[in-house]
Amino acid sequence: MPVESMPYIDPNVEHVGVSKLRKLNATILRESGKTLVIQENEKPLAVLLSYEKFLCMQQKIEQLLETLELMSDDNER
Repeated sequence: MPVESMPYIDPNVEHVGVSKLRKLNATILRESGKTLVIQENEKPLAVLLSYEKFLCMQQKIEQLLETLELMSDDNER
């Protein structure tokens, strides 16, 4: 599965109230492609994003940690 480059600003972010979650199902989530910021009374509670975006974020974090580890090793630098 190819991993797309991680966007720094996702134009597909949508803020939704908790009540809208009842209307969502797997088909709607799959087709929307949006990242949802779930909030209650204007307070963000959670973020719902595609599994592909999650994997991309994990890969970028892993790459960053590997880079930091190399940079902290005097022999590798």
